[in-house]
Amino acid sequence: MHSFGYRPGEGEVVIDFQLQNASVESSIFRQSTPTSKLTKWYDVKNTFSNLFTTLQYGLDDKTRIGLKLENVVSSNSKNSYSTEAKAAGNNDESSSSKGSKEPAVFIEGTFKETNDLRVNAFLSYSPKMDKSSDSNVLSGGSEGKLSFELIKAFEKTEFVFGANYTAKGIRYYEEGSSRSETRDGNMFGLNIGLNFRTSKDSSIVITVNREMYDFSTTKYEANSNPTEVDSYSGTFYIVGYQFSMAEDLLFQVGYVGYSSEEVVARSGTQTIIVDPYTGGGVSFGMKVGF
Repeated sequence: MHSFGYRPGEGEVVIDFQLQNASVESSIFRQSTPTSKLTKWYDVKNTFSNLFTTLQYGLDDKTRIGLKLENVVSSNSKNSYSTEAKAAGNNDESSSSKGSKEPAVFIEGTFKETNDLRVNAFLSYSPKMDKSSDSNVLSGGSEGKLSFELIKAFEKTEFVFGANYTAKGIRYYEEGSSRSETRDGNMFGLNIGLNFRTSKDSSIVITVNREMYDFSTTKYEANSNPTEVDSYSGTFYIVGYQFSMAEDLLFQVGYVGYSSEEVVARSGTQTIIVDPYTGGGVSFGMKVGF
């Protein structure tokens, strides 16, 4: 179970749980016209706790099917407005949410396997369940994902390299009389990882994921000016320690980190800029096999 390449065999089941508790802070700037001054509008702090569950079943020794679930245990956001923003009539505000996001079904196959090399391909689909609103945590749309993964093993060390492409459907939002639809650009991602065995029953794991998002456009029913967001990139990483209590039971603990480049959005003559940010927290995981 320590290996990046571990997968359930024919008729076997593996369930992977991961709880991430983290916080991210950023600053938002506003420019009302192309010639006006760029003004800090507010600071935002997000704290969240998300539970990820992955269930895999081995159809045979080379093919698995499964289900991915994400539950937002809690998510809290606080906006602290600047003096200029408060003078324009804005007040500090907080919001919270929880619930389940859209599930994803997947199939994964192993196309090459030797004593020290494994190549996997992965295809998943997440259907639209309902429109997004302030009372749920749904994205409001569907998405499909295709990824490839190469795992190379040495005596005490494993390396993984992967690439993935995500195609997103239109996302719909509705809250009261407010309605919008967002056409996201697609996302391309790269990931690398290192797994270093410290003993028979433990190892240190480092994984880094780089995600590059294409532009997106949101159109509002009550506003003729759409909001266009430029392409940007973000990074997600985990540095952790994992140890097994039994042959089919593994525990993980680590630090999870997030970072993002500057994000630029435009609507009419107005420009909104989200400063580059970093954040992080702790991650706890458990993997059990049957």
